[in-house]
Amino acid sequence: MRHLLRAAPPAAGRPGRATRVVAVAMLAAVALVGCTKDQADPAQERRDRLEQRLRSFSAAESNCILRRLDDATMRALDRTAALTGGSKAQKAYTDAVVACVTDPTGTTTTAGAPAATTTTTAGG
Repeated sequence: MRHLLRAAPPAAGRPGRATRVVAVAMLAAVALVGCTKDQADPAQERRDRLEQRLRSFSAAESNCILRRLDDATMRALDRTAALTGGSKAQKAYTDAVVACVTDPTGTTTTAGAPAATTTTTAGG
């Protein structure tokens, strides 16, 4: 009677039940990992690409430029190697570069050159 309860060995060329169960479990695990993987943030990916393009600037200048750019300008910079002259994106980028190269830490509170100092002399 014992020989009837024992499982028969798999036929040649056919995987056994245990092999099929393991294979299905592995496929399920792979599918689960693929579904739960965090999706990359498009804005962060765009920022990473722009950081690579700004390598010619110092780290402080690059960070300053990226802080000053809005999303639309960042998208425009990410899509093309040359912005159209006179476009809003080109102006915003140029303004950011000038400001950040002049003062990468952002400590300047006034735009442009400092106000001229005048002195007056008594009686003159």
